[in-house]
Amino acid sequence: MLAAAIRAASTPVIHQQVVRHLDYLTGLENIPRTGPVVIVANHSSYADHFMTLTLLHALRPGQVWYPTKAEAFETFGSRVWHESMNCFSVQRDAPSDAIFIKAKEVLDAGNILVLYPEGTRGPGDQLLPFKSGAFRMALASGAPVVPIGMWNLHRVLPKGSSRVTNEVAAVAIGSALHITQAEPREAITTMRHDAQRAIEALILQARSATAADRAQAAIHIADLMGQIVLENLDARGNLPAEVRQRLMLLHSMGRAISRRNEASLQIQHARLGDSRPSPRAIPSRAWHGLPSSTGAPPALLRKTRATVSPPTSRLNPTLPPPDGPVAATKERAPSSRTPPKTLNWLPRLVSASAKHSPKVGSTTKLKPPGHVP
Repeated sequence: MLAAAIRAASTPVIHQQVVRHLDYLTGLENIPRTGPVVIVANHSSYADHFMTLTLLHALRPGQVWYPTKAEAFETFGSRVWHESMNCFSVQRDAPSDAIFIKAKEVLDAGNILVLYPEGTRGPGDQLLPFKSGAFRMALASGAPVVPIGMWNLHRVLPKGSSRVTNEVAAVAIGSALHITQAEPREAITTMRHDAQRAIEALILQARSATAADRAQAAIHIADLMGQIVLENLDARGNLPAEVRQRLMLLHSMGRAISRRNEASLQIQHARLGDSRPSPRAIPSRAWHGLPSSTGAPPALLRKTRATVSPPTSRLNPTLPPPDGPVAATKERAPSSRTPPKTLNWLPRLVSASAKHSPKVGSTTKLKPPGHVP
């Protein structure tokens, strides 16, 4: 009960902090939105948990579980906190069969398992050698294995510190890894090497993102919102409240990385009914025919993109893209600027909608989209 209460109280704060420190995000469409999935990611900060948790909460249902070093469960306070984060104890040097049984239970229930193949937090500017245990869990489950590269979180929440800085982070998500049909030991070795190469490439993609990349990523998030809406609408045009909450979080991420009012994000925001309706709204009979942000009025798209200049990265935009592996890169530290307060509208939105929004488990009638001024 105590862990559940801590989880309920801390999750909204975690979401808010992640959005506040997010500079770039791409590849969300590569994560399956139903069924079990294994996430493999680089690990340089405790904030890695918060980042992956928020990304997955915005995208899909299901619990997110983390194998965690046994030392984190030795004291009462630390044990309760980690249990609230759905962590389970692992002996890193010699994982027992019970760990693999627990991982199988998590995935058999259709949940998400997040693995850090390095086994511990690395320095952030290079990957540590990957261990095989994570891939034994992944291969035993048969679930899709999706790589994630995260950059600069080691500066957002440095190792050994409990103080969050003003640094910002970038994330790139790759396609699911190919699982070979070879002998198990050979398959584990192949997947370990493939995962390390994929994550290295994703880290480089995240750290070298340009202003144009961020603008395009925001449009992709709006398109993804449209797909999720259509996947979850019933025949009467109703959307479950828990889906709407996930879409609000996804929308806030799009706003954080674009830092301008992208027309595609405005359209999706209007579809959720969180914007003031336009007097020239699209008729309700045309609502189901609008597939995504690509259905935005062309005049609105042209006006928005022509009058607003692209944003500047908070991750040192003058740095040339690297051309070598992560371990060989040398660069200046990203500038420390206070991230924009992207969620100023959320408290007002929540308080205003609390009187009218149904509880979780009910459904919400969507408003038709319109021209957003």
